[in-house]
Amino acid sequence: MALLKTYNQLFSSVKDLKTLELVTRSSAELAHGFLASKRSGEKKPAVIILDIHLPGMHALTFLDILKSDVRWRNIPIIISAGSKSNAEIALVRSRRACDFLLKPLQTRAVVGKINQALWPRPAGWG
Repeated sequence: MALLKTYNQLFSSVKDLKTLELVTRSSAELAHGFLASKRSGEKKPAVIILDIHLPGMHALTFLDILKSDVRWRNIPIIISAGSKSNAEIALVRSRRACDFLLKPLQTRAVVGKINQALWPRPAGWG
């Protein structure tokens, strides 16, 4: 719950994040229910951030569920975790997450990762 509070604080106080609507759920099951309740044509999340240690279901299992469903497979997903080993990053990327956030969260990193997920640079850029 502390992580949800941190995201709420960031999205309500950081200029670059204030324009985005933050929707949080405390478990993968609740998040899945929220997504599944969306009707065709309804606005989908622009980006999803999953904590690696979700209550009830591991984030990588939930990531696999999201990426296997045509409704959600193109939504960028960022995984947040307390450690960042090369093996863990490779595992997350092999499951088609777009990026990785290291905890404790740093405001600049959160803003940068979300911006990069929302507006990726075209191939050959910079």
